Amino acid sequence: MKTRLISLTFITLLFVLFSCEDDNLSYQGKIISLNAGACYNIIQIEKSIPQGLPVNSTISFDPNLHKGQLKIGDIVYFKITKYTEWTGVVIAMCTAPQYAGQLEFYNK
Repeated sequence: MKTRLISLTFITLLFVLFSCEDDNLSYQGKIISLNAGACYNIIQIEKSIPQGLPVNSTISFDPNLHKGQLKIGDIVYFKITKYTEWTGVVIAMCTAPQYAGQLEFYNK
């Protein structure tokens, strides 16, 4: 009986350890700007991935790729499929991103 209980406990522990989702491919960010007039759609990265863009950096995005309505302050989860340093024109009264990117959004 003790052997069975120890085995069951060990199997349960292994299941819990390996079922935890450790997603090393998705970023977490906050929407800080949406296209108001000629401004940019920008996400500030709050949680990064190993060897990814640094936390607090900003990246532009296409809000049409997100399923749902976005508002400033929303938290989003995404994968960056491609990015470059932003070299666009700074428009008065607008925040400029550090990077321009192509993103895939996740629902969490």
